[in-house]
Amino acid sequence: MIKGLTVVKPVASAAGWERLSSLFAELGFEPGKGWDDGGGKGASFVAPVGNAEFVTGRLPAVPELLVECTQLDIVHGIVKRWLSAEARTEEVDARLSSVEATHWKSRMFTVALSDGLVFGFWEREDVLAGLPVAV
Repeated sequence: MIKGLTVVKPVASAAGWERLSSLFAELGFEPGKGWDDGGGKGASFVAPVGNAEFVTGRLPAVPELLVECTQLDIVHGIVKRWLSAEARTEEVDARLSSVEATHWKSRMFTVALSDGLVFGFWEREDVLAGLPVAV
C-alpha cells in the first residue's frame, strides 16, 4: 500500500532554491518530478531507500533530516566546496561541522544549508552492516 515518503521543507528565496537544487544534484540524488504552480515551485530529489523514524523519550541529538551515504569524507568535501561558494569563510566554519564518531556506530557531520534547514550526513562504521551475508 505504501509507495513512498516525502518531506517538504521551505526555502527562503528562489536563489536559495536554485543553489540547494544544484547541491543535491551534485551529491547524486536522483531528480524526481518537480512542480511549478505559478505561486511556488518544488524540486524533488529521490534516494533509493528511506524511512520514517518515531521517537519516544529523549530525542537524539541529530538533525530532523538525515542522509545516509557512503564515502562520507568525499560527501563532506562536496558540501564544504558548495558552502564555500555560498558563504564567507567564517560562516562555513559555523555552519558545517567536522565528521565525528557517534555513539550509534556511525560517523556524521551536520550542515546548516539555510535558515532552519539543517541536514545530517552519516555513514555506518561497518559498511556491510545490514547487508545479507553472501553464501
